[in-house]
Amino acid sequence: MAKVHNLNCPVFVICVYVLILMPFHGAIGEMFKHVEFRIKEQAASGTLVGSILEEAELSKEVSPGELSTLNFNIVDDRQFASLFSINSDNGDVHTTAMIDREAVCLMRKECVFDFRVSVTSTQKFVGFVAVRIVIEDINDNYPRFRNNPINLIIPESPNVNVEYKIEGATDPDSDELNSVRKYEMRSSYAGMFELKAEKKLDGSWDLSLLNLQPLDREDKDRYTLYVIAKDEGNPPLSGTATVNIEVTDINDNSPEFTENLYEVPVPEEAAIGAVVGQVKATDLDVGANGNVTYSFSPSVSAQVRDLFTIDPGTGRIRVKSDLRYEAGSTFETIVSANDAGNPPRQSQAFLVLKIVDVGNTAPRVSVSPI
Repeated sequence: MAKVHNLNCPVFVICVYVLILMPFHGAIGEMFKHVEFRIKEQAASGTLVGSILEEAELSKEVSPGELSTLNFNIVDDRQFASLFSINSDNGDVHTTAMIDREAVCLMRKECVFDFRVSVTSTQKFVGFVAVRIVIEDINDNYPRFRNNPINLIIPESPNVNVEYKIEGATDPDSDELNSVRKYEMRSSYAGMFELKAEKKLDGSWDLSLLNLQPLDREDKDRYTLYVIAKDEGNPPLSGTATVNIEVTDINDNSPEFTENLYEVPVPEEAAIGAVVGQVKATDLDVGANGNVTYSFSPSVSAQVRDLFTIDPGTGRIRVKSDLRYEAGSTFETIVSANDAGNPPRQSQAFLVLKIVDVGNTAPRVSVSPI
């Protein structure tokens, strides 16, 4: 104490100064120790995280007699105070709740909690220990598709290797192996579709389906296949999305007549408005693309147009004028079938109308004189 008196300071102040600073070699409150503990998420409440006393090697900082008198207290009163507790007598840190890493750290890559613990003894303030607790990820989440099923509407096309984007799966787990690592496709249509999966820098994926063959709605208009997202955790988990593909129509088919040539016998006595025949065409397309209407070709003769009409919706041929003076005549024309697509498509066929004499003229009797 003689050395202290040489500083010309009151004895009490000098003694307190020596007691506080000599063990730390620094100012009051200096963080002279840093410790890190690691614990896996979902550990039960009350799980031992670690011992500050041992990890900080406090036995090297205080005398053996002081060691048993140390007292530990969490200084910061924030979220981690509700997740962890410290035994004030021995510095053991325990969990106070089951910790769900994805819930407490959301989508952060690292899930860490930093706080300070004050260490005192019955004789003095020993100092602060900076504690870091790292919550390690476990594979407790399945990859999941936000939209399931995935419905794709694709126009039919002769083109192949066309990409159709679909949304990938998400996995809240942050560990690289526990997050989505690969995609697979299951399909009963061999050689029809291919899945293209590319991982981006941020860990998300670009997914596309490619058609390896032309899509023809008239051949098949619906497909169902399955996309599977897999992680490589322990155990590995996967999620599956159902992909429904509807192939929509384009106007790629023209109407087709059931006959190339229609020959229609027409009795000369057929009444005006009577149906004497019908032409018929079908179109493999649907909707407006398959809606067929009928007409005479623009090249039709004026005489045919005067004697007959064609119903645009049914293709029925009707008598328009008296045919009694046309017995034995034959009229040839062309009929057209048009769909309502954009642009419309058309087919044509020949129509031959033969006016038949039904023998309704009264017989004449000729008498020769004797």
